[in-house]
Amino acid sequence: MKFFTPELYLEINSRDLGLVEKAHEKWENAIDRYRKHLAEIRPRMTPNARKLAQSVCLHDATFLGLGLMFLPSSIGKHAIITLRQGEMQVFLFYLLFKDPLIEEVKSWPFSSKTVDWLYDEFDIQPDGGQQHEVLLSDGRVLTLSFYEMWLYKAALPEMASYKSATSSERLPMVGSREQARRSR
Repeated sequence: MKFFTPELYLEINSRDLGLVEKAHEKWENAIDRYRKHLAEIRPRMTPNARKLAQSVCLHDATFLGLGLMFLPSSIGKHAIITLRQGEMQVFLFYLLFKDPLIEEVKSWPFSSKTVDWLYDEFDIQPDGGQQHEVLLSDGRVLTLSFYEMWLYKAALPEMASYKSATSSERLPMVGSREQARRSR
């Protein structure tokens, strides 16, 4: 990350008030620099990436996971990031041109029990590919290099309306002998 770096995040959350004051100035400067950066790269961003960068705030959304898929009939690998934001489930799909990079910040002092989305940045790589970097609250930085990306949001279902299967009411597997016996 070039603007909202893990180091700057650590400084803002320091116990040293002098360091915090300086870090806030650096943070405001980083916001201004990133806005200028976005204005420069905006014409080369895909419409979906531009929309996410300009009008969607995922700060403090709960990170549920990152998954990779390879679809044989597709151009390449796909990644999906799943988040929970309030009553919404958020899905970010990426058509990748290289594998995601996951880096861990050493000596990260914050809890990793619940992982939240802190800050993200977009960039254009020298070969024209797009890049999305995300700082997570457990000290990981995700870097996704992609051709295209899509964002979907869906309301979470009311969990009380779902009945979980207990051991006495196990659900049969599709195509199982038990299912075939029941259908006779």
